[in-house]
Amino acid sequence: MLSQIATLLALVFTLVQPAQTGGQPDPALEAKVKALGEQAAAAQAKGDQATMLARFDDIVTLTQNPDAMHKLGHFYESVKDVPGAPAKAQGWFVKAAELGNGEAQKDLAKLLEGEAALSDKDYAILVEALARGAGKAFNPEGDAMLEKLAAKYGAATRCAVDAAKRLGYVADDSQALMSRDHPTNWFRVRSGSGTSARGDQINIYGAGDDNGFLPGARYARLKVGGSGFTGIKVNRYPGGEGRTLEVKEYTGYVEAPSPEGQRDVEMIAKACRS
Repeated sequence: MLSQIATLLALVFTLVQPAQTGGQPDPALEAKVKALGEQAAAAQAKGDQATMLARFDDIVTLTQNPDAMHKLGHFYESVKDVPGAPAKAQGWFVKAAELGNGEAQKDLAKLLEGEAALSDKDYAILVEALARGAGKAFNPEGDAMLEKLAAKYGAATRCAVDAAKRLGYVADDSQALMSRDHPTNWFRVRSGSGTSARGDQINIYGAGDDNGFLPGARYARLKVGGSGFTGIKVNRYPGGEGRTLEVKEYTGYVEAPSPEGQRDVEMIAKACRS
């Protein structure tokens, strides 16, 4: 513990460099960091870990130093009797990894080894940070974890799409025309036809589909939802050379799917998430 405190205190006098412009010292920043460091040392001398760590939070926030973020995260892992310490540790690992700290990426990979126990929110935060950091610095453990998650959740998405097809659902025409690998919206007519058709819609979000412009999209967990529709409108567009392109539009949104549709949603989620 004492050696970790000494390491953190030593950082106080080296953290200003990353925030300097053109290699020139920033006296105002140096003064703030020094003052906060003195407050941290005084709190440590009194045995007040919570205040000491709060001052280091302030220092690292000011300097935006990824190495210091990583060290502070490990310090939070080791302390006792500080409320919220595990969440603080994870938060600093996330920020350090996003800024390209390879060792922090390794820490995130370790946390993701138990990803089945993570909430969807925590999983998304960790994998997004790891994916962003991978674009700035390579870490073998982090890279291996991303490959593992891409394979796992890519297979889950393909499983859900294949299951929807087997149950008689067809992909949204407009999405199919855009050449998406995995359309998110799938429809099945239960009764009627044309403008009086009624049926169910299944929404499949997963690896490669959900928020596709974010770095973590390749590793997104599978989500399956449902709703309904009460009609089909056919839109016709000129296709060139005298041809007409027909695109179906499912109209009359219904918030809840039919009982059959709900069973389909539950069956797909259960079969493909496991």
